[in-house]
Amino acid sequence: MVAFWVGIVSVALTLLVALLVLNMRLRLRRSEAHWKRFMTTWRPILMQAMVDPGLTSLPKLKAGQYILFMRLWVYLHESVRGEAAQHLNEVARALGIDVFARKLLHRGSRRHKLLAILSLGHLRDSLAWNELRLLADHPDGLLSVNAGRALIQIDPRAGVQSLMPLIVRREDWDITRVASFLGPAREPFLPLLVESIPQVPQNMLPRVLRLSKALRLKLPTQTMFHLLGATQHSDVVVAALPMAESRDLVGEVRRCTAHSDHRVREHAIRQLAVLGDASDVKLLTDLMEDPQWTVRLAAAESLAVLPFISNEELAALRRPGSLAESILNHVLAQRSLA
Repeated sequence: MVAFWVGIVSVALTLLVALLVLNMRLRLRRSEAHWKRFMTTWRPILMQAMVDPGLTSLPKLKAGQYILFMRLWVYLHESVRGEAAQHLNEVARALGIDVFARKLLHRGSRRHKLLAILSLGHLRDSLAWNELRLLADHPDGLLSVNAGRALIQIDPRAGVQSLMPLIVRREDWDITRVASFLGPAREPFLPLLVESIPQVPQNMLPRVLRLSKALRLKLPTQTMFHLLGATQHSDVVVAALPMAESRDLVGEVRRCTAHSDHRVREHAIRQLAVLGDASDVKLLTDLMEDPQWTVRLAAAESLAVLPFISNEELAALRRPGSLAESILNHVLAQRSLA
């Protein structure tokens, strides 16, 4: 008897699961069909609006179409700039998308809040500033970094001033993504960055320097002296060395080639390929005997890219039976192939 009821329950559960799956598939198909119909109507309108600022006749959006419109509008906005973007904004405001998006910031799901954040950023909607600033502090990394981006889009100068502590502190904000949206704020960002560096915790400095490098910022020479100082943590020096582009820093870079951390030695050697002169040939030659293979390789490759050393002169630096011989053979082989 027990087995009978167990079988009945199993069949019932199987049918229930099958019905749920069928219902999900039907809902998905209806949703896709609805999206396609919406795209058929609105994509041509928005494409025309991007090139025709005089477009005034717009269909009305139904209650359930605002989200669909924002999806399409944001998708198109991500690939345009200048007047086309401005024309898209005019259409969105005419349809009340700015008002709807601000409401979504309060009551929308995570997905809808993200859509609202992206929309308000593209719209440069200053009325959403306070809500977006609160969302920039949100523990959800995706919502917060996009809220930060929206603030920069609305007002680059005020945005970077407000976000500076978060840019330094939030390790869940990807460096590449932050650098991409900070582009319009490079000018106001640099002085704030230089001013903040003495107060940035040492463990956060490498992140700040990687961001500076991604933005192609040139830090003042005095700041670079501080970052390359003998008392700095190795991670900081490793991050700072690729930014040492001034000839005034060549002495600091040379000093770093004797650092106890092999990563520092390697980065210093590679920077000597940029800053070095004929007087560095002996130093680089000696470093081809370093116990760390990556350091030896960096020294050989740096010698190979110096414009005043020929293949014959590079080959003459080989010391039979030494560590330098094998590493130079490797580099010379690569150079001949190139």
